[in-house]
Amino acid sequence: MMQSSRSSTFLKQCRKAKALAVTLILLVPMFYAGRAQAQAAGTGTIQGVVQDTSGANIGGATVTATNNGTGLKSTQTTSSQGTYALSALPPGDYTLEVSMAGFAPYAQEHITLDALTQLGLNITLKVGSEQQKVVVSSQDLPELYTENGTVENTIPQATYEALPIAMNGGPKSPVGFLTLVPGVSQPGGGDPFGLDFNGGTGVSAQIYINGLPLVSSELQGGWENLTSITTEDIDQFQVITSGVPAYYDGQGIANLVYKSGTNHFHGVVFENIRNTAFDAKGYFNRTGPTPVEHQNEYGAAVGGPIWRDRIFFFGSYDGFKVVTGSSPTFVTIPTVAERTGDFSAFPNVIYDPRTTTTVNGVTTRTPFPGNQVPVNSAVAAKIQSFLPTPQNSSLSNNYFNTYTDGSTNKAYLAKVDAGLTHGNRASFLFERSTNVPLSLGTVLPVPYSSARTSQAIQYIAQVNDTQIITPKLLNLLGIAFLRVSSINKNPTAGGGWPAKLGLTGLPDGQLTDIFPMETFEGPNSPTGWDQGNTGFAEIPASEVVQDNVQWVKGRHSFTFGGQVIYQQENLQLPSQWNAGMVFNNSETGGFITTGPNAGSLDPTTGNAYASFLLGLVDNASFLDASVQGTGGRWQNYAMYAQDDWKVSPRLTVNIGLRYSIPKPFTEVQNRTSWFNPLRAMLRALSSSPAMDLTLVTAEPMSLLTI
Repeated sequence: MMQSSRSSTFLKQCRKAKALAVTLILLVPMFYAGRAQAQAAGTGTIQGVVQDTSGANIGGATVTATNNGTGLKSTQTTSSQGTYALSALPPGDYTLEVSMAGFAPYAQEHITLDALTQLGLNITLKVGSEQQKVVVSSQDLPELYTENGTVENTIPQATYEALPIAMNGGPKSPVGFLTLVPGVSQPGGGDPFGLDFNGGTGVSAQIYINGLPLVSSELQGGWENLTSITTEDIDQFQVITSGVPAYYDGQGIANLVYKSGTNHFHGVVFENIRNTAFDAKGYFNRTGPTPVEHQNEYGAAVGGPIWRDRIFFFGSYDGFKVVTGSSPTFVTIPTVAERTGDFSAFPNVIYDPRTTTTVNGVTTRTPFPGNQVPVNSAVAAKIQSFLPTPQNSSLSNNYFNTYTDGSTNKAYLAKVDAGLTHGNRASFLFERSTNVPLSLGTVLPVPYSSARTSQAIQYIAQVNDTQIITPKLLNLLGIAFLRVSSINKNPTAGGGWPAKLGLTGLPDGQLTDIFPMETFEGPNSPTGWDQGNTGFAEIPASEVVQDNVQWVKGRHSFTFGGQVIYQQENLQLPSQWNAGMVFNNSETGGFITTGPNAGSLDPTTGNAYASFLLGLVDNASFLDASVQGTGGRWQNYAMYAQDDWKVSPRLTVNIGLRYSIPKPFTEVQNRTSWFNPLRAMLRALSSSPAMDLTLVTAEPMSLLTI
């Protein structure tokens, strides 16, 4: 009782500590005014120094950046040192205007600002009147950015749309472009869903969507959740391979920016096709038919204004369908005679296990006359009753089937960007995608099929809010949600098969519902049935809350912020077959009577299917899960600070610090598991002539009998 009381007190203290930590993280931006750089919300920054022709800094000048697509304006006055920093700007085409009494107005047009970019523009004003406006066109800005020490690459929409990315069993994926960036590669022997940056440690990078992390419960930087994101939705993407700022997590990062609507309506309808009619024959198959392959990706996207200069929308639909054929695949099924116990066509001598005797240490058995085996097991007779008829007279490779395989993907996206007030703007994004296989893609029909049905549904939602408190003080709040639901089912689920077949002794749950799994071993054995298709469900989810405050003070641009990531991994793993019921030739094999191996089973005798008809199970294994549904929970906390100090127009110093707290994994109901060998019980095999299978479990169970 004393121990229980102490545990309860300890848990309460842990909860209080956690609540305090979260509160401190969220309050940091309130006490420390910081500058959430462009990167902090997947946006960009234009910054620099305003001087006169003599090189003297001009303080108090008005600097305005206008987005030419949406009309968004961001205004700031230069500091006493002449510096300015217009941050949290959505990527796009901008016009920068500078004005100051006694100087001619200055305008620089067509400034392309990318996400994650700190674009340095130093402005020189000339003495003059307001009518003597200086206009500069900057279609081509220098490729070398000197405002920070990051090594980054941006691939805009116009570039990657011209790059050939093939459909390879799925929609065209943005991931295909990431590895085109110098320093980025897929690990050769590592996880296929990871990326390596500059040869760094595997799975140490991070993927971002609009400046918010796309969290993976499998591994850091895993891009398996990118498979539903289509290239038509992406405006541009950036990769930082070195010098990652403190407000990012990872040895390197990749950020994908979604398209947004503007003051003008734009749309596209597309269709990408791969078809058998366009395919050449294989090098080693000049005369045969070309394998069936039909891949179609189709859809539409449109964006435009809802309220001009204030609210914009972008939406898309992307559909994908792939249909592939299979080459004729041969498998072995029992012959019609074999199913009745007639093994006279088989070269293997089959022995009657009931005649087993041992004399003077030598064990012998008597063969079944004419290899005629009685069908002793009523369960086995019912299990085999649904088999198709062999398609040739061979004892092996006597059944083949060609089937169509493939899947369908559907993705829906809606995005709204809105200027809620003069000093507040926000964006809202929601995406839903599904993936459903077209067929089981297996040779044997149900219930012997070694396949399962599945459906995956993914949801992505984001909210980004930028509050302009003063022209030099901004707050950026980002919230992201991700959920992936992967449901896999055995095609025989719902059939109550064991009861129909008379199979007893199985634990409650899935095993008392699906068709039993059979494995056959030894010479002239048929192909296994219902292999590896047990149903399960995996549902990972994550929530991200990120807040940054930015403050421009003199030559300093500060960022202070915090991030909390809540993750969960929900797994439904019901009782399931491992190897199933295993039948081999040992139960119906003969013994070697002479030589050094006398008394051993002769591996060239007996037959696994004969053992099956007699009901002689060699061994069986299955997972009996006492808790079939579990939920993993864990959190990651981070605090960071960044100072971009513009020492002079030609020198900027970047200083950053990030402190991350990855919390350990816990189960949603605080459950744990362990193995206690003292409770494991091995029940002896039944001495009955009809085979009873007994398994090792943590609790007593009834006998599994066929």
